[in-house]
Amino acid sequence: MPGILLGGRRRLGRALAFYAMAFVAVTILAKAAIIAIGLPEWVFPGALVVMTLGLPVILFTAFVHHGAHRAMTASALTPGGSPTSHSTMTKLALKASPWVSWRKTAAGGFIAFGTFALFVVVFMVLRALGIGPAGSLFASGKLKENERLLVTDFQATGADTSLGSAVTEAVRTDLGQSSVVSVVPASTVGASLTRMERSPTSRLDLSLAREVAQREGVKAVVDGNVRQLGSGFLVALRLVAAESGDELASFHETVDGPKELIPAVDRLTRELRGKIGESLKSVRGNPALEQVTTHSLEALKQYAGGVRAHDLESDFPKAIGLLREAVTLDTSFAMAYRKLGKALLNDGRPREQSDAAFERAYRYRDRLTERERYLTTAAYFEWGPGRDRQRAIAAYESLLERDSLDPLALANLANLFSRRREFDRAESLYRRSIRSGRALIYVHAVLAEVEIANNELAQAESSAVAARAENPNDELIARWAPALFYARRQVDSATLRLLQIRADDRNVGNRAWATHRLAELEMLHGRLAAWARLEADAQAQDVARGAPPPPLIDALVSAYVDSWFLEQPARSVQKLDAALTHTPLRSLKEFDRPYLFAAEFYALAGRPDRARALLAQYAAEVKDTALRRDQEPERHNALGEIALAERRPLDAVAEFRAGDQLPDGPVNECVACLPAALGRAYDQANLPDSAIAMYERYLATPTVQTYYLLDAQFLAGIHKRLGEMYEARGDRDRAVSHYLQFVSLWKDADSELQPKVTQVKQRLAHLRDVERR
Repeated sequence: MPGILLGGRRRLGRALAFYAMAFVAVTILAKAAIIAIGLPEWVFPGALVVMTLGLPVILFTAFVHHGAHRAMTASALTPGGSPTSHSTMTKLALKASPWVSWRKTAAGGFIAFGTFALFVVVFMVLRALGIGPAGSLFASGKLKENERLLVTDFQATGADTSLGSAVTEAVRTDLGQSSVVSVVPASTVGASLTRMERSPTSRLDLSLAREVAQREGVKAVVDGNVRQLGSGFLVALRLVAAESGDELASFHETVDGPKELIPAVDRLTRELRGKIGESLKSVRGNPALEQVTTHSLEALKQYAGGVRAHDLESDFPKAIGLLREAVTLDTSFAMAYRKLGKALLNDGRPREQSDAAFERAYRYRDRLTERERYLTTAAYFEWGPGRDRQRAIAAYESLLERDSLDPLALANLANLFSRRREFDRAESLYRRSIRSGRALIYVHAVLAEVEIANNELAQAESSAVAARAENPNDELIARWAPALFYARRQVDSATLRLLQIRADDRNVGNRAWATHRLAELEMLHGRLAAWARLEADAQAQDVARGAPPPPLIDALVSAYVDSWFLEQPARSVQKLDAALTHTPLRSLKEFDRPYLFAAEFYALAGRPDRARALLAQYAAEVKDTALRRDQEPERHNALGEIALAERRPLDAVAEFRAGDQLPDGPVNECVACLPAALGRAYDQANLPDSAIAMYERYLATPTVQTYYLLDAQFLAGIHKRLGEMYEARGDRDRAVSHYLQFVSLWKDADSELQPKVTQVKQRLAHLRDVERR
């Protein structure tokens, strides 16, 4: 019997069942291959088309079989004796039957699917080899892995100019998710423009971007524009070679309205990443742009403006205003909260404000790119309410596992190592960042700080010069000139530079900062009245710029001065009592309550009982465990002051040592703080050798931290006490040397302090008389 007569309807049923199973299997396989292997997105719809085309072939095969079967099994003659005639469709089935069979249909299906699979393989091979339109830019050699890309300021045509800024920021964010390319930071672009004698806020069009890119060694520029078309938009994106201007890739998409704009930018940027050569699996594995930024276009506009104000203009108050507007429009905009927290810190705003911003960012960290998520986690534990240095370090190290040259992770991790006094390790990370060519603009400046801590003053000067060359207009870099002068003990030059900053700097934060430092230099020289006037002026500047000092700080410091310099403990206690009665600690937020400092100052004024009462109050009222963990070293310092007040100096030694430690290492970068405290404790314990060793270690510490208030409190007193101790040991030369340095520091001190100067001058005269005899 001919094969065409076999099977009938049962053969069709089996064919359809097999087809259905194959359809499902191919669908699952195509989707899995896209996800697991990273095949192009068109593979899935392509596979569906190929499989769908198989259904009419199966039905046609069934039709041919059915028609031919009827024709071949029908009687040759009609009941009337005339030849049987067939319909047109039956005739068609009969003619096709020699060439149609279930076997051929099955073979055709396999061939069609195999051809499609071969096409996919050829496409992937061409992409890997960089051949033709399918080829990636990596494979063709036009770009290399870990390449930096510079993003222009996208142009908005027929629309609000802020729309261009929003799209630019969206493109930067999406490219920032890439594992194979990175985006040149806006601060680096601003610094380059400054060196070109252009405003750092200049609009970065394609021509200017290419010039900046060539200066910075960047090979490609991402350019684009947004054109309004009625209620919709045309978004265009292209990658341009920086040197030649050749267009390496271009993409565009039309959308119907603002709500579709962010998803469209996401799709275009992902296409660009794929064309560059990033694994398609990696590209698709990143969350949607809306998910890691904001669904609100208006919020994105405000965020873009805030980033520009912070990174390029260094206008922190303006940035704070724009970023607050962004998080008002989208209350779960995690990126904006993180940037807001940093702006609040940089502007010196109350800690509770930055804590709140970092807490919100951390709460919504699932709405961030992987990189931003690590940065937000680190910020929460480093600067925010998490207060856990170990976890901040772990977050930065995890980010460096993703990108070993991430500039922000390198800089911030180095800063944390510096705070643990691992200065060599910090210096290594800063230099690694500089060698990468991706360093943030302030890295040379903070490297100078580490080099000062390592007593590498020549290298620190070179780093400061490099920092000024990198970004001469950066406000924070301006602060390092007086620091370097002071590190070289060129106090007059440091004072002159501070006076210039106070008078002329365009940044109000810098002017206030310089005023604080000038006040401390007045304290260093025993001019307490001048210190009080300058400090009041500095605080007034801080209040005017929205960064008021912590509550009670004025009264506490005034009480401290009475005890430490003027030796009037009773007046100090009166001031402390009055301040805490006027502003009860319970009325303040937990973070703002100065239990521990007040306890230290009570102990210093000879009232350890009041100090212990404050520590008991602190233990009962402060419930924030992260805050208590962070403040544990300061609690030990307060216990050390109490031990000194109770004449238990060796207990004080143990407490001061505990106060210099966190679970993961030293409490901060202040190398000189512990020797200053231990010197006092050993002195009281009548252990002169140990006391001298600690005081000399303080003097030998080449740290810029002594410039900030520490020397103002301790330097003159240490010289005086070392003079006395060396005199007692009969070491006349060293005694004279330290006495002379004390007199030099306090020669113009206030009248209340002049009796001490007179006393030391008398000791000097006595020592000289002894020498003449």
